[in-house]
Amino acid sequence: MLLVMGLGEQLIAWHDGFCEILADHGFRVIRFDNRDVGLSTWLDGYGDVDVAGLFTGDLSTVRYGLSDMVADTAGLLAALGVSRAHLVGASMGGHIA
Repeated sequence: MLLVMGLGEQLIAWHDGFCEILADHGFRVIRFDNRDVGLSTWLDGYGDVDVAGLFTGDLSTVRYGLSDMVADTAGLLAALGVSRAHLVGASMGGHIA
């Protein structure tokens, strides 16, 4: 079971007790940090995102999109040799899942 956390939250937001319950029910539990969160890759060298511009439709400062994060998630499963998985997402993680 791949657990995908929401915007700005680290993998530790999936509490150990919850993960243990899932594991006790026979699931292999995988949790990870999305881009720019926790121990993942940080893209600081690209400058700040123009948040005001986002509201007007200017995406020129956006470093990556949701589809990139979906690809990251699929890549993680592939790297782990997992061909099938249950996906559980919280908030933005639900969109990724």
